Amino acid sequence: MESIKNFFNYFVSANPTQFNYDTLALILIGLLVAGAVAFSIIYKNKKKSNPVFKRMFKLTAGRMYLYAFLFLILLGLRYEGIPYFSMRLWTYLTLGFFVYFSANTVKTYYVDYKKEQASLNNRMESAKDKSTKRYVAAKK
Repeated sequence: MESIKNFFNYFVSANPTQFNYDTLALILIGLLVAGAVAFSIIYKNKKKSNPVFKRMFKLTAGRMYLYAFLFLILLGLRYEGIPYFSMRLWTYLTLGFFVYFSANTVKTYYVDYKKEQASLNNRMESAKDKSTKRYVAAKK
C-alpha cells in the first residue's frame, strides 16, 4: 500500500523537488519551434499545388507552436517552484498529449494522406477521361 501511495505522491505532490531536466526540456522546446517553422515553410509551398495536403495538415504547425509554448510555461512554473502548477502530473499529461499528436500526425501522413492522394488522382484521371469523350448521336 505504501508503494502505491508513493507512486501517486510522485505525480501529484504540490511542490516537487529536484528538477534536473531543464536543459533537455529547452532542447525539446527549441526542436519544436524549429520543426514548426520548417513545417510552415513546407506547408506554404505544398498547399498551392496539393489540396489534400492543405486540408489534412492545416493545423500541424500551429499545434507544434502550442506544445512548445505549453512546455515553456510548464518549465518556467517548475523552475520557480509554484505550488500545484509545477506538479509533475501537468508535464506528463502534456507530454502524453504531444506523443499522441505526433503519432496521429505520422499515421495521417503515411496512411490517410496516401489514400486520399491516390483517390484524388483517380478522380482526376476519370474526370479527364470523361471530358475527352464526345457525345455522338445514336443512329436511327
